[in-house]
Amino acid sequence: MPRHAHLSKRSLVSVVVAALAVIALALAAVVAYGASGRDRIAEDTSAAGADLGGMTAAEARAALLRRLGPALQRPVRVHYGRRTFLLTPQVSRVRVDVDAMVAGALERSRRGDAFTRGIRKLLGGLAPIHEPMRVAYSPAAVATFARHIAHRIDHPARQADVAFTRRGLRRTPARDGVAVRQQALTRAIAIKLGSAGPRTAVEVPTMITRRPRVTLRDLRHRYAWLVGVNRPRKQLRLYRHLHLVKTYRIAVGRIGLETAAGRYEIQTKAIDPPWNVPREPWAGSLAGRIIPSGSPDNPLKARWMGFHDGEGIHGTDDVQSLGTAASHGCIRMSVADVKQLYRRVPLHAPVFIV
Repeated sequence: MPRHAHLSKRSLVSVVVAALAVIALALAAVVAYGASGRDRIAEDTSAAGADLGGMTAAEARAALLRRLGPALQRPVRVHYGRRTFLLTPQVSRVRVDVDAMVAGALERSRRGDAFTRGIRKLLGGLAPIHEPMRVAYSPAAVATFARHIAHRIDHPARQADVAFTRRGLRRTPARDGVAVRQQALTRAIAIKLGSAGPRTAVEVPTMITRRPRVTLRDLRHRYAWLVGVNRPRKQLRLYRHLHLVKTYRIAVGRIGLETAAGRYEIQTKAIDPPWNVPREPWAGSLAGRIIPSGSPDNPLKARWMGFHDGEGIHGTDDVQSLGTAASHGCIRMSVADVKQLYRRVPLHAPVFIV
């Protein structure tokens, strides 16, 4: 065999041996690098959004406290419409276990053999490590807070209603029955307590328990016409589908014979009615008699709309008495006004007197 062939084979072996030696040294270096720094957290490691890569336990603890301290001091805001409820850290007893988070980050950094850790450190972290936030709070306090909100918000269904007051017609709209979904609210609050980021408000989850049977739309249809009498102001207000149409000047019952307050309805209607004089002392010699229409002794002029126990709305020719308390319990109007009211107001129309 030629001498140069022996030299070529020897050179090849030398190259292979040298390469293996370099590889061995590199592997040893990687292992040594991976074995070093066991008191530090691996690069590309975070906890609760804070970068802890390369930190010691003390440094990581300080970084987490800086990061989480302000967040834990913020209350959880719970909104329902325009109402806001606050759950303070003192009430929820929320606290973060920083030591457990640091210990978890260190433990995960040390996983695997020295070679694996070395490769991970050299390449900057093949798989980022995210240590979860570890928060504790009082479930009993959160549940009590949710019950408090439910107590403030829960309500049964309400039927629509109307009432006549001295300020006018008061409309009470219908309302659905509502109940807070307390378990869902408790879960939503718990998620906010466990978050290190900005705490957006929790919207109260609710459910409808019952729909109302009567709405304002129903009442507008039911009360096509409605009469409201304000005794102190000596006014009769006429409403059409719950909207004010006209205000009339009237006279009401005098002291001792006051027009009775309450809710009534038009029970009778008559044109040019006779007067059935009640057997009362104030009626004098006319008591018990029936005075025909057109008689000077008949105070019921033009129209009659009875609503309660002998009381009603009628016309009068004593227009000077309008705006005063002058009648024996009835409601007096001018003849022109009572005729107009008579045409508009049907039997069984409600009459509210305050």
